[in-house]
Amino acid sequence: MQPGREYLVKDNAIHPVDFKHTGLIEGNKKWGDGIQQFLEMKHSLALSPMTLITNFVSNVALFKKYNQIYGLSGTLGSTIDREFLEKIYGTPSFQIPTHKPNKMVDLGGVLKHSKEEWLLEICDTLKRECKLGNSQTSRAALVIAEDISTAKMLVSTIKSIPKANLKLYTRNETDEVKAIKESLQQCDVLVATNLAGRGTNIKVTDDVNQNGGLFVLVTFLPFNERVELQAKGRTSRKGEPGSSKMVILTQNLDKNLSSCHNFNQVLQLRDKEERRKMSFRISEINLVSMKDNLFQSYCKFVKHYISLNEKNNDAIQEEVEDLHEKWGFWLKHKSSEIERESQPDCKIWTDCLKKYLDEVKNEASKKQTPSGSIYNIIKLGNIKCFREEYECAKIYFTQAIERDKIWSSIAYYNRAFCTLSISKSDGMQEAINDLEKAKCLLQHYFNELTVTLTCIKHSRVTQEEDKSNEGHFLRQVQLKFQVLNYFTDKIEKLIKKIDNIAKHKADTEVHADDILSISSLFDDELCCDFLQELWQLGLTQIFHIEKSSRIILDQVIVISIGVAQGLVGALLIPVSSGMLSQIAVGLVCDGVSDILGGAFGIVHGREVKWKSWSINKGVTLAAICLLPCVMKYGKVAGEAFVANKGKVKLVKSVLTETSKTVISDAKCITNAKSVIQGTYQTVGQASNLILQKSGKLVAVEVTKQMVDECFTCVAQPVVMKEIANLLRKILGSFINNVMKDLFEGDEMKKLIIRIEISSKTTDFSGCSNFQKLGEDVLRRHLR
Repeated sequence: MQPGREYLVKDNAIHPVDFKHTGLIEGNKKWGDGIQQFLEMKHSLALSPMTLITNFVSNVALFKKYNQIYGLSGTLGSTIDREFLEKIYGTPSFQIPTHKPNKMVDLGGVLKHSKEEWLLEICDTLKRECKLGNSQTSRAALVIAEDISTAKMLVSTIKSIPKANLKLYTRNETDEVKAIKESLQQCDVLVATNLAGRGTNIKVTDDVNQNGGLFVLVTFLPFNERVELQAKGRTSRKGEPGSSKMVILTQNLDKNLSSCHNFNQVLQLRDKEERRKMSFRISEINLVSMKDNLFQSYCKFVKHYISLNEKNNDAIQEEVEDLHEKWGFWLKHKSSEIERESQPDCKIWTDCLKKYLDEVKNEASKKQTPSGSIYNIIKLGNIKCFREEYECAKIYFTQAIERDKIWSSIAYYNRAFCTLSISKSDGMQEAINDLEKAKCLLQHYFNELTVTLTCIKHSRVTQEEDKSNEGHFLRQVQLKFQVLNYFTDKIEKLIKKIDNIAKHKADTEVHADDILSISSLFDDELCCDFLQELWQLGLTQIFHIEKSSRIILDQVIVISIGVAQGLVGALLIPVSSGMLSQIAVGLVCDGVSDILGGAFGIVHGREVKWKSWSINKGVTLAAICLLPCVMKYGKVAGEAFVANKGKVKLVKSVLTETSKTVISDAKCITNAKSVIQGTYQTVGQASNLILQKSGKLVAVEVTKQMVDECFTCVAQPVVMKEIANLLRKILGSFINNVMKDLFEGDEMKKLIIRIEISSKTTDFSGCSNFQKLGEDVLRRHLR
């Protein structure tokens, strides 16, 4: 088989060409038995999926469905052709005289034994018959080539003829069709295949008819007389003048004809060979008719099967498609045996088919899977999945796994989806096991692609091949690698996610996306074709598992409460003019803690236990409200110590009692202490937000009050042990995050100077960075 002859490479695909009869490019036809895929590999094209013929009607069976057959033909052919039609269809024929006499002049033909002589004779014949050198007496010519490649070669040869206006018509789906829509003028030379040699009305101008009409030059030997008459019949239509001639290259003839040296001898041997082949054609027709009868028997069986099983069977359509495939494999397997018989008995083979169909029917009655292909079983399971019948679907996928444990990766994957959909918590480990198995079995697909890729890299692309096709097959294989790697990565992430959710014992929801939806991830037109193949194999969806929406809703409520609490705390500062700053900061800190806790719960799928959460929230709010009292106790003790330095013993006893009271209060708010410790890292950021919203003047006053109240309590070690340690951690983060904003105003600078002058420990000469100074001062007092 040669490109440009039996087939054409067009739009990165193989298109068969009926070059012997019509010259048509059969775009919807694909060869079977792997021929199509072999040619695609030869030209480095993307492979198309192999197909199986399951239903057909031959031309003979179609025509015989009519009670009466009649028709008209101008080129019915020789006596052999007429006898053939009468034997097959029972249609006798007779000849009707033409309305106008035929003025066509047949110039016979010549044989040439070399390609150079053949091309030279073609050019000389055109010059002589069409008089292309004389514009007054010239004619138009139709040159019919055997195939597309030969037609293109003739065009390049005829270009050497002066004043020849060349046109090409070899393809019925391109702009070349325009060449036959306009009338041919003088000096026009139309080079075409049989596409223009059968049923084509080629018009010529009046000037051409006056000079002798259209000249038809046939450059090959038609395989029978009927095709020859059709080619020559393009001229002398409707009583117009015209002529024809044949120039044949002996190298292109069959072996039994190539030894002839006389043109008439070639025609005689051709007709004799045609008569011999006629007996084979009759046997071929009988074989086709028998296949038609077998197909009709199968159709009756399917109709009866549907009538018995369509009730209470939602998957009847899928079962019928499964039967079609079973029938197709049976016919393909038995066809070779039928063809080996010289005269196959239709009744014997019909009984053989009936016996096989009865076995299929018995399997169906036992509720067994009617096909041996695991992919058909997977399809049935997918139908149940789409209807959310996961228990039944899981049974089908298990059957597919048992049928073929090597190529059952998709079945394992789909079964994991069913397991999670049935039991979202109890079946997680089972789903993980299936996903691990699916990932392991995917290696068989990778091995298959690796072998193919190795063969591609060691193959050679012929020099005649169109370079635009080069690497198309390689791209397809590489794309398959990418898609399968994506699928493998999805499985790995899914396993980790299921394992993580199982550890936290969180509620889950299973979602699935159509496999075709991932085509946008791969910028290649071949992606959709491969995804369609995966769909046919049963991989119809990519599923993922998410935490239950109820958990997310609960955590969102917690976050909302935290946001509301933070806003209330932020509003307390300007409303109370800083008097309730401690409570405000506590509310903001606890609100931030709720926000972070809710976000953490969403990420890890943690469920909100509202009872314990409410108790903790109540204790926390109580602790926030009691915090100013604790701070006040410390302040009173400090003032008493500074004012009465000489009465240490008396102050000590007072502070001791005060410390006991504070410790007692502190023990009552242990839960508040744990909450504050859990959120101390975010106090700086929350405080910064509050101070920015409230204004710098209010921020300075609030900070001044906090510093005064906190650091005047250093006189009592017992109080500092329970409170100052906690405040040191909180204010440490506070200083790191907001010191820049706090120390820009003059009020804060004065506060630092006042503190340092009272302690008499700092020399302010040459100090310009009050922010760094403030940090050092506060950290030293915290110590």
